[in-house]
Amino acid sequence: MVTKRVWIRGGIGVAVVAITTATATLLLQRDTDTGFARSITDTGDELYRFTGALTPTLPDDPESADDFDAVLGLLALDDFALATGVSTAGDSVRWHDGRDREIRILGKTCPDDTFCVDSVLVHPEPDQRLHNIDTAFGNARLVTPGDYEAWPFTVDQAVLRCTPPKAATLITAEQVYALNAPAKTADRNDIGEILKDHPLRAGEKQPFGAVFFDAIALCGKAGPIAAGG
Repeated sequence: MVTKRVWIRGGIGVAVVAITTATATLLLQRDTDTGFARSITDTGDELYRFTGALTPTLPDDPESADDFDAVLGLLALDDFALATGVSTAGDSVRWHDGRDREIRILGKTCPDDTFCVDSVLVHPEPDQRLHNIDTAFGNARLVTPGDYEAWPFTVDQAVLRCTPPKAATLITAEQVYALNAPAKTADRNDIGEILKDHPLRAGEKQPFGAVFFDAIALCGKAGPIAAGG
């Protein structure tokens, strides 16, 4: 069987996948460029951006996720097409599946006046988002209760991250919490919201100094990990 090789290049490495001719036939009726770049956003979402001028075409009137089988197959995201109903708004379409994931496809008009794919954004399940941040950024680290003598938080795992200027944060599946003053912004929560009560001191929360110093230690490390790194 003839296959089409597609290079995947992005912030967390380089890989090659083989797409069967049967899968790609619909997309390759014109001189379609199926190359794309994969990267991880600050929130752990997965962004797939097609890099060519004539990218894969999109269906005119999609009714379910199954209508995007060919596009998702090129990205090795086949399990997202589960006969799920979709919603459209402007140039984008999105849907949720049964695993707490969301996928959003953004369209554009290609130079040949066809409606085609610009990018695909995947909002994966919570644990996967934390894993993505941990592996995609040099200044991030996944931490669990097993890493500390005393775990001060009400969540079971989180990612520490430090960005300039020494803004230390703790990222959970649901929120981002500021660990110090430089990290405080309108969209970040106070760390006190997830601190456990102190077992011996009524009205006080458990200290998180050990976690904080681990976060600060990440400040001098790199941001996004380069392709192949």
